[in-house]
Amino acid sequence: MKKNKVFIIGLHKTGTTSLAYFFKKLGYLVTGPDTHLVAQIEKNNFREVNRFLDAYDVFQDDPWYMIYPYLYRKFPRAKFILLERNESDWIKSVQSFYGVDRYNNAVRRKFYGSANTLKYEKEYLHKYRSHTNEVKEFFKNNDNFISISIANDDDAVKLQQFLNLRLQFTSFPHKNKTPKTNKELKRRRVKNKIKDGFGLKRFIKKNLKKRLGYKNYIQLRTTIRYYRTKARRFLVK
Repeated sequence: MKKNKVFIIGLHKTGTTSLAYFFKKLGYLVTGPDTHLVAQIEKNNFREVNRFLDAYDVFQDDPWYMIYPYLYRKFPRAKFILLERNESDWIKSVQSFYGVDRYNNAVRRKFYGSANTLKYEKEYLHKYRSHTNEVKEFFKNNDNFISISIANDDDAVKLQQFLNLRLQFTSFPHKNKTPKTNKELKRRRVKNKIKDGFGLKRFIKKNLKKRLGYKNYIQLRTTIRYYRTKARRFLVK
């Protein structure tokens, strides 16, 4: 049976990675973050965005939360999910993860106004509130919209009912949790080093970009990610 498109339009550190994993366990083909699409969207070029929309079932993180009005116009029968989180917990997680100048800075400078999550805490919180309110107003009285929190196990049941699925899970998994202790931080760093092949993965990426050029590199990476995602769909069940 063909699945409805599902768009997760909550912001970073609201549980997007955990919810993406949840959908993978349900058998959906998930993409995101797809940060390279942001530059094309800024130029009003949606050709590559549309290619992704044709290929996947579920979309999360960059750039999907930014373009929900476009997504709704294109897929009015799709399901839209806003993830919410306690504001205090959210900003602490954002600051711990991104700090002053880490990860996808160009995207965060565009969306929040700065990459510095410590200095511009008020601005980040304002953007979180405004995004939440704007999304809720946009989808007001729309049966294809739901707002949930992965901290609430009841919402896992509520979500499956919203998607018209048989009940398989009574709670959400928790992935990509921000380390709270030095021990957890060290464990995360070791895990990331292993995942990176102790620098080998970055070395290969750097040389592929140099040899292929950025555009061809992105096309290759996109193809690899797509088939890897299809393969993983059968491994996470």
